[in-house]
Amino acid sequence: MASLSPKTGVLGTRLAAHLLRRTCFNYTKKRVDDFATKTVAQAVSELMASPPPLQFDEPIDPKTGQPWVNTPEPSGVDVSSAFEKKYFHMGYWFNELIQDTTIHMKMAFFLHTNFSTSWLIAGTSENHYDHHILLRLFATGNFKTLTKKITLDNSMLLYLNNNVNTVTAPNENYARELLELFTIGKGPQIAPENYTNYTEDDVKAAARVLTGYVYRARETAYIDSETGLYAGSPVYARHDKTDKTFSDAFDNTVITGASSVSDMDRELDDFLDMIFDQAETARYICRKLYKYFVHAKINDEIENDIIEPLAATFRNNDYELAPVLEQLFKSKHFYNEDDYGMSNKIIGGMIKSPLEILAHTIKFFDVQLPDQQALAPTFYYTFSLYFLRLTFFDATGFMLNAPDTVESYPGYHEAAESDNNWFISSTIIPRYKVGQMFVTNRRVLTGGAVGAQMDTVAYIEDPLNVSAPDEDVVVVDEMIQYLFPEPPSQERFDYFLNDIFREGLAEPNWMFEWQRYEAYQDDSSVRIPLNALVIALLGTPEFQLM
Repeated sequence: MASLSPKTGVLGTRLAAHLLRRTCFNYTKKRVDDFATKTVAQAVSELMASPPPLQFDEPIDPKTGQPWVNTPEPSGVDVSSAFEKKYFHMGYWFNELIQDTTIHMKMAFFLHTNFSTSWLIAGTSENHYDHHILLRLFATGNFKTLTKKITLDNSMLLYLNNNVNTVTAPNENYARELLELFTIGKGPQIAPENYTNYTEDDVKAAARVLTGYVYRARETAYIDSETGLYAGSPVYARHDKTDKTFSDAFDNTVITGASSVSDMDRELDDFLDMIFDQAETARYICRKLYKYFVHAKINDEIENDIIEPLAATFRNNDYELAPVLEQLFKSKHFYNEDDYGMSNKIIGGMIKSPLEILAHTIKFFDVQLPDQQALAPTFYYTFSLYFLRLTFFDATGFMLNAPDTVESYPGYHEAAESDNNWFISSTIIPRYKVGQMFVTNRRVLTGGAVGAQMDTVAYIEDPLNVSAPDEDVVVVDEMIQYLFPEPPSQERFDYFLNDIFREGLAEPNWMFEWQRYEAYQDDSSVRIPLNALVIALLGTPEFQLM
């Protein structure tokens, strides 16, 4: 049976790689080797430690080379448009996601997939900056508290129209998604307008609770005292002051209407208490965490043996995320070492998102991105705009920070096996071409430069990456061992070694060429087979998995 019993002992290379692939965008051989010497408890503790500081406190405007979110730009100079700044923020946030060596940015992105908003639709770049910093602050913190903060988040107020939800004109958009997608989930429909976990009347009552919260532009300086971030605020005149009665799905709870603007906070707390008092809320979020970190399929065995105890941990710790994550990542089940009888394996059993494909490629091969501050136009125009936004993300059906619907990105929808949605006919080519694009510094799908280039020779020269760069078997073996979640067959290995790397040449050829390179520093002969190997490995079905 599936089990959350703790795994003991040292991780070793295979399981260290599995843990890091699933919990970080920052995946490197050096980190795998370091984690391989740690016990599970030590490794998880390091992942759960406080995150390192952001590389840049704010995104940079390439026209001025200066930040703009919390720092006024110089007056009297040409600055980028408000819309341009949104995709500059996207490039900035991508860089911050891949630099983090803890779980916080991977969890911040999970929270983004749960509380979905889009920079293409709602708010300013400043609003979205505040939104993502909020998610980072609560990455391993209290989910219930975050739900309250999200309710007053300026991006969310605009995205789901709760800023226009008033006593005279109720708007149900946010109330509906708060119940359906963000907290408790619908459940199976058991009657007209009854979804097991709530009813349509509950949506209407929830919308009335949520009336009167308005968007605040930054110049109003309305700041959340707990987070230090700009937020929306309550307006009592726009609020429905009557009592709100909920269905038997919520034990027929009656929430007393607020008697003042300060009492709106109490009413909102009562409403959230009602939702989080339901056992299904913890189960729903734990299912999402399981699908995000472990596997897209949840059968009865997983529901009973994994989700239920994780949900109990969640509830017993007042909806703190950290205890749930620690229990999951320390478990035998996460490492496929329990008696789970399903044929669906865990290691290598998930399809990488486009974000994970790109992040793992960049970090594993130490691709140096342009400096945002020193080379702002290069970073933002060439790499962030033309490569990230208009080439890779567009072609893979994934636009960072701009999910196509409130259900999030295709691979994170609620449907079973939703990670298959990453891998459809229209999105396969850019995934398989990622190695070629970084090796050649060419956007092979659209033309033009990527803005960053992989140096395969420098990579294998580092003894922490390849232990014996003059031995072709070692070069191929060590790349495969860390790039693929499971070892390939001997036939598959021989294909990469003989057909791709050696190109049919005699076995000693690579050693002679490498020694010649070391003697004369002419890398032309060694770079060609190395580039071919990397392009081939990153263009395989195996690299698509984690």
